[in-house]
Amino acid sequence: IVPYDQNQTARDGGVGVYIDGVALGKTQGLNAALFDIERIEVLKGPQGTLFGRNTEGGALSLVSRAPTGVFGGRMTAGVGNYGSRNA
Repeated sequence: IVPYDQNQTARDGGVGVYIDGVALGKTQGLNAALFDIERIEVLKGPQGTLFGRNTEGGALSLVSRAPTGVFGGRMTAGVGNYGSRNA
């Protein structure tokens, strides 16, 4: 389906990537941080009827979690060998 290198920006991929129903033009956009993903839908192709062009190999749909209106946060920390620390 994708007989070329994904880093070639002049060509479209064979698998469509959608974030909350919006098509991502290039797969390089997946390098961005994706927070609070509710679910990932992997649809085998072709999906041209539902998702349009560039879905010969299927579609990858990322659905974000809906806002709850409640303030919150999360933090992780750790220690390791040779004095390593992360937070």
